[in-house]
Amino acid sequence: MIRWLPFIASVLVGCVLAGCVRQPAPSGDKDDDGGCVLYGSMPPVPVDTLPPFIAPLAWERCSYGKSFSFAIPPSLEKRDPEGKYAKTIPLFAEADMIFQQKGLNEMSSEAFGHYCRVLISHIHLYEGEEWLRCDEVEPIDDADSRQFFHELVEAECMGGGRLLEEPTYRWIDVNGTCAVEIKYRRTGLPKTYTTAGSIFLLSNYDEMVKFNVAYREQEADLWQADCDNIIRTFRWKRPKD
Repeated sequence: MIRWLPFIASVLVGCVLAGCVRQPAPSGDKDDDGGCVLYGSMPPVPVDTLPPFIAPLAWERCSYGKSFSFAIPPSLEKRDPEGKYAKTIPLFAEADMIFQQKGLNEMSSEAFGHYCRVLISHIHLYEGEEWLRCDEVEPIDDADSRQFFHELVEAECMGGGRLLEEPTYRWIDVNGTCAVEIKYRRTGLPKTYTTAGSIFLLSNYDEMVKFNVAYREQEADLWQADCDNIIRTFRWKRPKD
């Protein structure tokens, strides 16, 4: 069980993405369209804006307190800690919210034959600490950032898998919120399968969300479209820009 992951994220993500020392962003760095802001006096940072997505009525709008909201497709369900699956199968990853293929709570035979997960962790800083605001970016192509992203993804393999290739990462703009997107591929269970995953790190000054979406690559026709769209429904309730 990766019980130390939130602590590692709160320390390392803060140092990597916020540089540990914050400088006021110079005026004129914000996009005319209200997009991402360059943090401090730094070279331009490429940001890929995701196209807008309106969740269908069948999707469920979920909230994490007063912090943020997102939508989940009807093919997934929230994990019930009292369900048969949670009581039978050991949990390899800690998260504040976990979603899985529908029917898995009761270990239906159909659901048990598939794999899709959404794991969401929320981290709040102590008073006096800060990360990037929700619309700020900074370079992430340095050696320390690459090492951190690699270790972050390797932590997803602690249940017995291994990475199949070096993760890729970029800045994206999601509804005006800037996020680091890390894409990876790992071996799955059973080992004849492989898993495609995306980790999103979303910062909002004194809080951060780690959003992990993963599915079995051999079932991409079932999961990929919805999994790609889930992050596009994310919104901070109180963006600190």
